[in-house]
Amino acid sequence: TLQVTQVATKKPTVYSPIVRTPNLKPVKEQIANALALEKDGKIKEAFRAFYELTKDSDKEQAWQALAEFSSRHENSDYWNDRDGRPYEEAHNWTVKAAEKGIRNAQYWLAFLFRSHTFTGKKDYAKSLYWYRKAAKQGHLNAQLYLGSALNYGEYFKEDKAEASKWYEQAALQGNDRAQYELGMLYRYGSGVDKSYDKSNKWLKKAAEQGNVEAMYKLGSSYYLGYGFKKDYNQTKLWYLKAAEKGHVDAQYGLGQMYFSGLLGNNPKEAVKWLGKAATQGHEKAKRFLPLAKNILQQK
Repeated sequence: TLQVTQVATKKPTVYSPIVRTPNLKPVKEQIANALALEKDGKIKEAFRAFYELTKDSDKEQAWQALAEFSSRHENSDYWNDRDGRPYEEAHNWTVKAAEKGIRNAQYWLAFLFRSHTFTGKKDYAKSLYWYRKAAKQGHLNAQLYLGSALNYGEYFKEDKAEASKWYEQAALQGNDRAQYELGMLYRYGSGVDKSYDKSNKWLKKAAEQGNVEAMYKLGSSYYLGYGFKKDYNQTKLWYLKAAEKGHVDAQYGLGQMYFSGLLGNNPKEAVKWLGKAATQGHEKAKRFLPLAKNILQQK
């Protein structure tokens, strides 16, 4: 009789569905941890931490935090499509945060419309709208960007009068670049009434904060008599500060003043500063340097 041996069949392994364990830390604590990563320069890790917030916590608060983070870096590379989350969702939550009046989100949204991230095409009108929204709320970078873009006609139609308005708002917040740019607008009467006094006021504020270009321009105001009685010692003071920081025109100007005797008979200093400027490729310095060296050799 044929015997059939029954073979015990192995029960198939049943896998339990993977359940993602949510991060139960309070949202504020999670945001603080992400900010700490950002502060340590771990930008990619910080982005991931901010992004993960959108999965475990109140979406609106999470996307607001992510929008603010992104606005600080202006790098769309961090806004990749991750884990199946569409671009549109990131964009939509950024819009909601901006509409709720969060100025960092408004600033970031303006950048997105300018660079066509998420939107598929550039929309300069909407970009300008959101930059203005953020700037009106005191967002320093929005004020500074608007000033520059409108002053130089980058992306938006040139409007030096409006540019001066935003430069002034940023300058009042202590931004040295805005102070310098505002000073130059007053110097030439671009978008504002020409005023050497106001020009030198803002140039000095910027120069005192270490703005090298402002140092040079303030020195030139004393040299040319723009709002001041000509004062070569003050010119020397500000040219020297800029020259020591590598400003080639300040180096040339200082060398030329020594060469021409405006700062006394000192061909050694003329050779020193003309030489530094010539090394940086300053053409006039290259022409005057041999003459200065010849005078020095004759002494």
